Amino acid sequence: ARVRAARPDFLFSFYYRSMLKPALLDCAPRGALNMHGSLLPKYRGRVPVNWAIIHGERETGATLHYMTAKPDAGDIVGRQAVAILPDNTAKDVFDKVTAAAAQLLDRQLPTLIAGTAPRSKKDLTQGSYCGGRKPEDGRIDWAQPAQRVYNLVRAVAPPYPGAFTDQQGERFIVARARLVPV
Repeated sequence: ARVRAARPDFLFSFYYRSMLKPALLDCAPRGALNMHGSLLPKYRGRVPVNWAIIHGERETGATLHYMTAKPDAGDIVGRQAVAILPDNTAKDVFDKVTAAAAQLLDRQLPTLIAGTAPRSKKDLTQGSYCGGRKPEDGRIDWAQPAQRVYNLVRAVAPPYPGAFTDQQGERFIVARARLVPV
């Protein structure tokens, strides 16, 4: 009721982790927009930066899109890509995505205000949806290829809980790793 009473033209969500109800989205006649931390439609859902690293992606970015009742499914206004370098951790990539999001918003806000912003449909079949991660998801499976273990370590390195292994009843956190050719 308070948002409706404020009569906003737009609503913006920046990396908000909960779905907004359609009644709230409908309060803004010019649109409710979200800044998502991936190049949608890839990695819709939670913790997209972590998932991109886990899956060995070399690129991700920020996407400004209209919100709908379905997560990360609305039309795209714009995207800004960033590189994922071989030694980048999730924090490194998140910082890059944050800067890309600021650049994207700076570029697209005037077009939104003018009513000339691009609006392209997503083909959700070309993307993926990822759920949230729990600390237990950082358990290292040493039977996996070295690249996959390395990607996991990078994806959950501090400030995330870190990858871990249990040896002889003790838990060891693997906060950093380096992949070297054999």
